[in-house]
Amino acid sequence: MTQEQSGGPLDDVVNPPAAYAAFLWQLLKARHSIDALANEAFQAKTLDPPMSPGDNDLGKAVFAFFAAAGRETRNEIAQSIRNNCAGAILQIAWTLFDAHLHALGIPEAERGSIAAGPILRGRPFSQILWAGRNGFAHGPEWQRPGGPIRSAGKLSVSILRAVGIEDPSRMESYSVFALLSDGSADIFIERLQATAKDVAEATPPSIGNEASLSSAMRILIGVIVVLAVYVISKKPQSDSDLDGTMLIQIGRGAEAVVVPLAKGKLPSTIQMPAILQDQAIKKLSPHAARPFVEVEARSHAWLAQAAALTATDVGSVRFYRDLLDMCDRMDELYTLLMALPDPLELLCRERGCNGNLEQMQAVLAELLEAHGGFTAVPYRQINVDILGNGN
Repeated sequence: MTQEQSGGPLDDVVNPPAAYAAFLWQLLKARHSIDALANEAFQAKTLDPPMSPGDNDLGKAVFAFFAAAGRETRNEIAQSIRNNCAGAILQIAWTLFDAHLHALGIPEAERGSIAAGPILRGRPFSQILWAGRNGFAHGPEWQRPGGPIRSAGKLSVSILRAVGIEDPSRMESYSVFALLSDGSADIFIERLQATAKDVAEATPPSIGNEASLSSAMRILIGVIVVLAVYVISKKPQSDSDLDGTMLIQIGRGAEAVVVPLAKGKLPSTIQMPAILQDQAIKKLSPHAARPFVEVEARSHAWLAQAAALTATDVGSVRFYRDLLDMCDRMDELYTLLMALPDPLELLCRERGCNGNLEQMQAVLAELLEAHGGFTAVPYRQINVDILGNGN
């Protein structure tokens, strides 16, 4: 959904890298729970029935009967633990992934058909996760005559059958989790991360046609900067080999305007936002920079606390007390971080850019020069769309 389509605030602008970063942070916070549930699921194994006494000894037969009944009870409990723990993992994982899709602007009705992640038995990870979660949540509803009524249920059943689940209405959630994880929580997490990354990389950013300050800043800060490279000598082998011109694009198609910023050796697209942010913070007034300085100081303090924790005996009461305190402090730190304004936009406001492209170009070029390795270029506009097929 683009800003023009929604007519809403700038927060509605799709920012794939930022959405993926938020997904990774939420996954990190849920990782302990997923590991614990997976451990319980993997350990809850069923036992084979006890061997028959093999003779007519009545005493042995009685004990064999009770042993068999006991094992059957334990197996039922183990099966319940295994499937409910696995189902809980599917629910947690889908909740995180669904929030990621929402952040990327993907309509709810389309999320079950998203094809992303590793292919397992002919189906992508994303679809198996979606269908498996639906089976865990709605399996009993699917047992009615004729099967599921809703289209989502019917599609889920089709996906589950395609990957080898004969009766999805009575499926064991563990069988789906085992397929998605290959018996390893680490593999499951890696595949989930790769799936989220696939969707983020396949989702184009929403870019407004208006040459506004905020839209340009969001393009830059979200790693949606366009690195249009004019190679001078040879084909580059890596991002660090690129000598070219840093540009930004405003608008799309016939309305597109490209503005060169500076020439120099281009860093990777991953480094670029941090470089611009860091230099912008240094250029802010002391009052405006104070929240950023506080977050940085608190981050260093948290890392120091983490270093102290690694040196603490895990059997000590202090270890668990400090671990819980670190978790609380990280939540507070994350809240502070999310409340920070965009330093680039804040600097442009302090400089009085007011959405003027030429003034914005001067500020961004200044930041690149301050970082080093760049030389500002004179302001000019190029009417070309380098983000798409527009002319």
